[in-house]
Amino acid sequence: TLYPNYVSPYLAHTSYDPSGSTAKSLTTSYTTMYSPYLSTTFIARGASVEVQIQTYNYSISSNRWLYLRLVDDDDAEWSGGDEGDGGGKNTTTRTTERTIHYADETDKQPINFTWVLTGLSDGTEYIVNPQAKTSATTNYLYAGGSYAPNIIKIIQI
Repeated sequence: TLYPNYVSPYLAHTSYDPSGSTAKSLTTSYTTMYSPYLSTTFIARGASVEVQIQTYNYSISSNRWLYLRLVDDDDAEWSGGDEGDGGGKNTTTRTTERTIHYADETDKQPINFTWVLTGLSDGTEYIVNPQAKTSATTNYLYAGGSYAPNIIKIIQI
């Protein structure tokens, strides 16, 4: 009687796990990761959430950086994106653009990364879309088949 019939620690979560391996080619410009599968909408239940992402970086050339960020529904970096587009412009969240991984050779690397979004308004709907880019070409993200699924989770903290 202490818990409802269904208890989930997540405000929202989604994944992309096709039956066959799918590659997402990266360039030096940000691109949305497996759109629309990882786009996630949530309603804040407090001032802060944790956004977790799982993906798989596959660099087929050395000396490549992987960068990740979150954007709103209008592809604006999340911390500066308009609230009407699901962004966090009036929150205290710092930029979500992050340097994630350096491939010093041909690397196949599972990536698990977390952002903390702060200063949210309770009851407000927000949207997060993960994006990725690389410092040079011949860098990919993979999902499905023999590779891990791509997963995004929003957790109230």
